[in-house]
Amino acid sequence: MSLPVSTAGLNIFMALAIVLALVSRELWQATSQLIRHPVAVIAVLMFILLAIGTLYSSAPAHENINYMWRYKKLLLVPLLIPFFQDSRFRYQALTCFCLATFLTVLASWSEFFQFTHISDPAFGDVTGDSVFVMHITQGFLFAMLIALAISLAIASKNIYLKVLWLIITVITVGDICFVMWGRTGKATLAILIVWACWEWLYAQKWQWMTKAIILVVCVCSVLTGVVVVAKNPALSFGMIRTDLERAQTTGEATSQGLRRQFAKTGIKIFLKSPWVGHGTGSIVTEQALFAKEAGTPVAQVITVNLHNEYLMQAVQVGILGIALFVSWLGVACFYSLNPILGWQAIALRGAILVFAFGCLFNSYLWDHIEGYTYCLLLAALMPISRGEKNASNFIG
Repeated sequence: MSLPVSTAGLNIFMALAIVLALVSRELWQATSQLIRHPVAVIAVLMFILLAIGTLYSSAPAHENINYMWRYKKLLLVPLLIPFFQDSRFRYQALTCFCLATFLTVLASWSEFFQFTHISDPAFGDVTGDSVFVMHITQGFLFAMLIALAISLAIASKNIYLKVLWLIITVITVGDICFVMWGRTGKATLAILIVWACWEWLYAQKWQWMTKAIILVVCVCSVLTGVVVVAKNPALSFGMIRTDLERAQTTGEATSQGLRRQFAKTGIKIFLKSPWVGHGTGSIVTEQALFAKEAGTPVAQVITVNLHNEYLMQAVQVGILGIALFVSWLGVACFYSLNPILGWQAIALRGAILVFAFGCLFNSYLWDHIEGYTYCLLLAALMPISRGEKNASNFIG
C-alpha cells in the first residue's frame, strides 16, 4: 500500500502481488465466497465487458487493446480481498498508505516555501502543485488521505493517535486550500467536510434533532464558503466560473471549458449507440468525428479520455457498462453499512466518496495511479461477506 512512494516500481509490485496471490492458500480457500461476492463479481464482469468491447470497437486494434489493458486493475479487487480480512492488516495497510502519501504532502509544502524544487514544470509553475506526477493525481491522493485520516481519527481510542491523525488532516487540508492550484481536490474537500461532519455526528449519542441542526449548519457553512470562494476570480476555485465564461463567449480551450465540452460531446457519442456503445478504446475515434465539424477551438480539441468515468463507461460499452459501474459503487456502499466493521466502514465510505465524486470530473478508473489506488484500497477495506464476524474494532 506504499503506492505514493514509487510509481516506477508499480508494475513490478503488481506482478509480484498477483503471483503471490495465485499461489497462496488464502485465495483458493476463499474462492467459494468470492464467486458470490457482488463487488468482486461486478469488477470481473466490468473487465469482461470491456474485453468484449474490443471486438466491435471503432478504434484501431492496438488502441482498443491498450484501453482494455488499462482496466486490468479491476481484477485486483477479487484477487486481494481475502488477504485483508484481519482488522490489523487493514489498519497496517491504511497506515502505510497514509504515511507514504503524507510524505508527498510535506514535499508539497517544502516546494511552497521553496526549500526544494522537484515539481514538474510541465504541469504548471505553481510551486508545490505537482510534486507527485501532476496536480490531478496529487489532488486525488491528498483527498483520499484526508478521508482515511479522518476515519482513523474518529475511530481511534488512543488520544495521541487521534491527535496525530487530526494534525495530518489539517496539514493536508491546508495544502489543498493554499498550496495546490488544481480544482478537483478543492471540490472534493468541500464534500469531505460535510461527510466528516455526518460521520462524526453519527458516532455521537445525541438526540437526532441536535445532530440534524449541526449537520444543516455544516452544510450551509460549506455552501456559503464555496459560493464566496467561487465569486473571487483571483482564486483557483473561483476561476472555474471564469474558465466556463471564456470558453462560452470566445471558444477558448480553457480547463473547465474543455471538461464541459467533453461532457457534451460524450453524451452525443453515447446517444449514437446507447445500448452497446462504440467499443472499448473508441473515445478518440468517435470524438474526432465531432471535432472535425466544430467551429470553436474548445470543441476542436481531441482527447484520449472524457474526464468523466461515467461517460467513459457509457460511450465505450453502453448502458450495461454504466449500469455495472454505478452498481459497483453502490454495492460497495452497501457493504460499508455493516456495523460490525466499525472504523473500517468509515474508511470504506470515505474512499468510495472521494472516488465516486472525482469520477464526475476525471476518468479515475481509466487513469493509472488513481485507478490502482482505489482498487487497492477497496480490496483492503472490503469485507468478504456482509455477515463478517472477524472484523474486530482493532485500532492502534
